[in-house]
Amino acid sequence: NVALGTAAVLIEVTLSGFASIYFEKVIKTDPEQLGIWERNYQLAFGSIPVYVMFMLWDGGGEVGHFGGWSLNAVLLAGLGAAGGLLVALSIKHGDSILKTLATTGAIIFSATLDHFLLGGPLTSIMMIAGVQVIISICNYTFDASPPEPPLTMKIESPANGTYKDEEMVSLNKVNSSV
Repeated sequence: NVALGTAAVLIEVTLSGFASIYFEKVIKTDPEQLGIWERNYQLAFGSIPVYVMFMLWDGGGEVGHFGGWSLNAVLLAGLGAAGGLLVALSIKHGDSILKTLATTGAIIFSATLDHFLLGGPLTSIMMIAGVQVIISICNYTFDASPPEPPLTMKIESPANGTYKDEEMVSLNKVNSSV
């Protein structure tokens, strides 16, 4: 079902984006200043009960627990875990946009290698998407526009030399007229 699959992918991408931005916020504004390893262990220990529940619910399926694990499966699981650590490091030292651009760049690179080395498909839509990703990476990397100045409040200086923001000045005027 195309509509269901498209809806599932859109929901997954949206949730992934929110999770990425929230994780960046937690990493960069953490008062405890936990490192990447501590934060990953914290997230992993939160997910262990969920995975154990699913394992016990299914009973290991037809092949039993850990059935069907080959050396390739173990290596791929290790690569997936290493990729998660790389994502955490990119968020710690970069931002969510940089992580997304790196991920999409890797997808384009993989699709190109798949086409030339393994004879995989390379459609016109894939090429258009690849060009868009490359342009986005260049725009983000080579952006020479100056950063926006921080937001400032309008400040008035009363006769006694103290500074108050505009709202406090208006409240004081209302209170002094009462």
